[in-house]
Amino acid sequence: MTSRGCNKLIKDGAYIISEIKDLHEIFKLDNKRNDNFDGETHVSLFNDPCKYKVFSFIKKKPSNVDEIVNETGIEVVKLYKILFELENLNIIESSGGNFYRAKVV
Repeated sequence: MTSRGCNKLIKDGAYIISEIKDLHEIFKLDNKRNDNFDGETHVSLFNDPCKYKVFSFIKKKPSNVDEIVNETGIEVVKLYKILFELENLNIIESSGGNFYRAKVV
């Protein structure tokens, strides 16, 4: 019965993530990355109040996930999706230890 924990995760709907495209499929993201903060990035950011709130907070100072949750009130699971999307837009980056910082100002 050494696989009880793994079996429970599978039963509960866990995903297997072995490459970046798995995350794109799970979160239903397209695979393109912006290398610049262009008009399309503006539209994506400003049309989503949660993304905008998270980005606005992070651009003030590098912040960890707990600080972002406390400041924005966004639940952790949703926040990780937003952080992934903002990283995919190439406007924030993870700087280790669950800290994120803005790449553009």
